[in-house]
Amino acid sequence: MADDRSADRSLTYRQRYRENVSFVDEYIGGTLSRLAIRFVDPAHLGFTEKPGYTVIAGLGPSPLAPVSTGWVVHQVRPTDDGCEMRSRFWIAPGELLDLPASSMADHPARLLTNKAVRPLAKPLLPRVAPRLLPTSFGYDLLFHCASEMNHLASFLPDLYAEFKDIP
Repeated sequence: MADDRSADRSLTYRQRYRENVSFVDEYIGGTLSRLAIRFVDPAHLGFTEKPGYTVIAGLGPSPLAPVSTGWVVHQVRPTDDGCEMRSRFWIAPGELLDLPASSMADHPARLLTNKAVRPLAKPLLPRVAPRLLPTSFGYDLLFHCASEMNHLASFLPDLYAEFKDIP
């Protein structure tokens, strides 16, 4: 797992979050989930960025176990009146993530954070991982994303205008 560089002001914002893990609490489907999202350089997924454009790519875990639930990609591009963000999600659980037990909810699957247990669990993941998500997860994630982005759009432009020139 990468070191937490999120507070290192000597780095650019991209350098702070790429190849890093962000620990966030999110309501998805009305349930508070403690998540640890591993952000990666979007070039690893085949994206090329142009000046003024941003691609944010992350591998998300189940809140119950250190197992990926899939990918999130936010693509931001400039428009005449600001910017537009498009989000895509690929729900494909199965990768065992190197995350600390403290990032997981209290659940028996936290045992998968134990280095001695991980090799034994790997062959079982294709059968177990799909059961880590509720059947409503896709809908819940769509609703969460739409709600969050609409809320952020209500105040982020004003914050940006006020603080854009402050280093």
